[in-house]
Amino acid sequence: MDYIMVTKGRLSLKVKLIDIYYVSTVANKPHVLKVVTENDCYEIYGKLKDIQAIAPHIFTRCHKKYLVNLAYVKGINKGNQQIVFINSKVKSIKCSRRCLKEVIQTWENL
Repeated sequence: MDYIMVTKGRLSLKVKLIDIYYVSTVANKPHVLKVVTENDCYEIYGKLKDIQAIAPHIFTRCHKKYLVNLAYVKGINKGNQQIVFINSKVKSIKCSRRCLKEVIQTWENL
């Protein structure tokens, strides 16, 4: 499967997995995930581990709250553990200390 179904209001859309910058959990909404693309954000129901299982070649776990598509990463700030994306409209996300080394290594080998 190379896409996921997302909703925006009452509209259902197919979003290609390779177009997703990152997927995150939503605070105070159990089992709701936020899917962030270059131009929009969508919500879906599910778990991060299920998304990662669908596309392990695309998404890397960088935090307990985030899956990131390393193809869109411009840089990684080791000091404050932030992942910066190539599109400045997409806000930076946190990378945990536990995952930082593996994320950097995987990103450098792309």
